[in-house]
Amino acid sequence: MLGSSRASAGSRKRGGQPPSDHIDCIRDALRTVDRLLEEARCTAGAGPMSQMLDEHLALRGKRMRARLALQVAAAMGDGRDSIERAAPWAAACELLHNGTLILDDIQDGDIERRGGPSLWSRWGVPQAINAGAYLLITPYRIIAAHRVSAELRAELATLLAVCAQRLACGQSHELALAKRAVPPSWDDYCAVALAKTAGLFAAPVEGAALLAGATPQRAHALAAPFERLGLAFQLVDDLVDGYGDIGRKRGSDLRAGRFSALAIRHLEVCPEDRERLCAFISGSPEARTQEAADAMLGRFRDSGTVGRVMSDVGDLRRQAVQHPALGGQPELPLIASSLFALAERRLPADLQQHGEA
Repeated sequence: MLGSSRASAGSRKRGGQPPSDHIDCIRDALRTVDRLLEEARCTAGAGPMSQMLDEHLALRGKRMRARLALQVAAAMGDGRDSIERAAPWAAACELLHNGTLILDDIQDGDIERRGGPSLWSRWGVPQAINAGAYLLITPYRIIAAHRVSAELRAELATLLAVCAQRLACGQSHELALAKRAVPPSWDDYCAVALAKTAGLFAAPVEGAALLAGATPQRAHALAAPFERLGLAFQLVDDLVDGYGDIGRKRGSDLRAGRFSALAIRHLEVCPEDRERLCAFISGSPEARTQEAADAMLGRFRDSGTVGRVMSDVGDLRRQAVQHPALGGQPELPLIASSLFALAERRLPADLQQHGEA
């Protein structure tokens, strides 16, 4: 492990300048990330794997995890070189994230992804498993080629492996919960979300901090508040599924028979609805019509469940932004706050206003 001989992350601050001062450098580094993603596709050759990767990666997300890694590098590093140095790590996080999306879609039976068809729905389950596995493995190839010390490459590879293990355990836990006769508790929900979603918000931060010279202990501590951010993103995803303008029919969680944050919190707010809600979620797919899902979503609104989940998001924001681990690194709370704002902008206006109240 690398110890205190590394340069202190705090000693590299540039007078408290926010990461936005480096927007041009981050934009350039994102082009490096895109080039590395393209190289990952090209290494698959000219067969069906390359076609599947091209198809999946063309459905571009926001590159949020890559941006997070680069923003942390800007905050803790010493200029353009530090940001570019973090680009391979940012690309590795994006590839790992995309691999999990392909496998999640298979296991959840989702036929859409980012406004287009999910990979398995076009290519079939076996081929999509191959593509997901390819994207889970490729980040290690990027890290192996990274021009940093062998010790640091080993630390980054270990961090990737731990994150991937958590993701797999989280997915396994979620599938097991779906087969139980009783609905999941709030603690169950948070355990799954912390493993599946939050880990890929903490890992970009931790790796970028290591690359900026932080000790492993310090890097891990700095990443911890960003797990709260990841949990909040999952709550916002559930709210957007029910009430956002997402280019598809709302309430896919309900119609798929899944207990979202809304459903779990509703059982706490209105325990008298337990039999009705559980019967709906565990019932036949034919009975989970759009009309029935809309009625249930209306009930969530009227009961105050939506407000309760919005309060949860606000609590997570405060926990992350005010986390004592971020003391002495003033740019990181700003990064966390800006990402919360980005998540909440996906919500309809009335829910955004509720969150600001």
